Amino acid sequence: FTYDIDLMRSGAGYDPTLGFEYRNDFRSLKTRFRYSWQPSPGSLASRVMLIATTRAYVRGSDDRLESGLLRARGWMNLRGGHFVNLAINRTREDVEAPFSLPGATVPAGTYDNLDAYFLFRMSESMPVGSAVTLHAGSAFDGTRTRLTLEPWWRFGQHLTLGGEFSYNRLTFSSRGESVNADYARLRISGALDTRLSAETFVQYSAATDALSTNFRIRYRFSEGRDLYLVLDEGRDLSDRHGLDSSILGRTDRRLLLKYSWAFSPR
Repeated sequence: FTYDIDLMRSGAGYDPTLGFEYRNDFRSLKTRFRYSWQPSPGSLASRVMLIATTRAYVRGSDDRLESGLLRARGWMNLRGGHFVNLAINRTREDVEAPFSLPGATVPAGTYDNLDAYFLFRMSESMPVGSAVTLHAGSAFDGTRTRLTLEPWWRFGQHLTLGGEFSYNRLTFSSRGESVNADYARLRISGALDTRLSAETFVQYSAATDALSTNFRIRYRFSEGRDLYLVLDEGRDLSDRHGLDSSILGRTDRRLLLKYSWAFSPR
């Protein structure tokens, strides 16, 4: 049995230069209680954990509950390396002002929602396998549905082909609006040996109608000493920002060189 309790307060004037904070002027309380055990050797699962989580953010300006979460979760490591994760989430969001999403607008108001989450991941030691995620329920004054498949295929020890395909929708039937956040990813990983490896990543997002690619070469000198050469590229496939048509589709491209060296002071 383990537990975590986290208290936080952020004043109205707290504004970190580097960002990394999604809220300001709030108080929060987070708790997580976990109980895990190892079933008998003849059972289907090799390890089981039950988790209860609560999370509350209170606005400093009016002392109202801005965001709340109650979660009951359970996961199991199955014999053979497979993994199952189940969760039920009860949430509350107090939206002070309307905000826009691609294809819809969420009005101001207080929203109580309920959703369920399911994940099944096959053992990654298998040459061919997949993970399946289903997340569905209510969201704001509408519904959300996400179905994701993550297949992989290993061609020996030197080449792996993987992908991720996600049907991801927010639907607001009362207003006839919907958000299409589908995306597709393709990943190709190869390794000549334990030192030299390369990986290519391609993603298309329907929400932004943008294509992103990433190519990375890694050379491992020794444990804790790595050299990376990375090429990042992003391209808009449609005019979402009122840009002049002459620059539509221009590429945001970056070439990065990184050397990592981990050491222990004596």
